[in-house]
Amino acid sequence: MNEYVLLTGGTGLLGTSLAARLIQQENVTVYALVRARDAAEGTHRLKGLWHHDPALCAQIGTRVIPIPGDFTKPGLGLDRADVSLLRERGTLVIHAGAEVGFTKSREELK
Repeated sequence: MNEYVLLTGGTGLLGTSLAARLIQQENVTVYALVRARDAAEGTHRLKGLWHHDPALCAQIGTRVIPIPGDFTKPGLGLDRADVSLLRERGTLVIHAGAEVGFTKSREELK
């Protein structure tokens, strides 16, 4: 059975490690939630952050699909088409994202 994983935090240390492990499984496609205006910008961002892992970078656009959004926004900041896609195909959500703000209080970050 094919698995379609929505991964938040894919640009961070933990998310990058999870994405690398997930693509080692032949039946897994990763939808990586990325703060970007569109998929092209998301692709560019992932390639820039994952340049140290050629195997992971090579999967961007095939088995790693950038999904523009922001988990701090209502509805993850997703557009209707991506919501529909994830509802139809999504089998698992891995929330590895964290909001980081050095000027924010502990309460704001909660």
